[in-house]
Amino acid sequence: AGSNTALGVEFVPAVWAGVMDLEVHEPVGFNFIDCEPSTPLQVVRALTRGSRLVVSNGNFPGGQRSVIQLSQVVLGITGGQTRISILLYEELLQTPVNRRLNFLQGFRAPGGFSIVEQRLWSQDVVDHHEGGRYDEVVPQL
Repeated sequence: AGSNTALGVEFVPAVWAGVMDLEVHEPVGFNFIDCEPSTPLQVVRALTRGSRLVVSNGNFPGGQRSVIQLSQVVLGITGGQTRISILLYEELLQTPVNRRLNFLQGFRAPGGFSIVEQRLWSQDVVDHHEGGRYDEVVPQL
């Protein structure tokens, strides 16, 4: 969560497209501002903001698998299932020629946690585990 990573995007367009508009709706906090796509793609900086990425100079043939590698992507604030929308255009943001809205079968973003405070609630519990004593509960097999 919140980590900087590389991301691969795979899709099969129905017809040829040259521009991709990708938005991660969930989890919140994805950031593509400093993202670098694989060549020859170029980030359209004027339209890329936060969780939205627009790349141009693509060659996404209809009926064929397209793969885009993205580096310097900041993951969302929390982990969880992603909800993504992808729009493809022939030219920069004209009428979409392909679209997949609110796609839920992409990937689960990894979560994380930070320890902000430690507290000793009971010395008896510490003594129990440090003393090598075993719990009295017998496991059920």
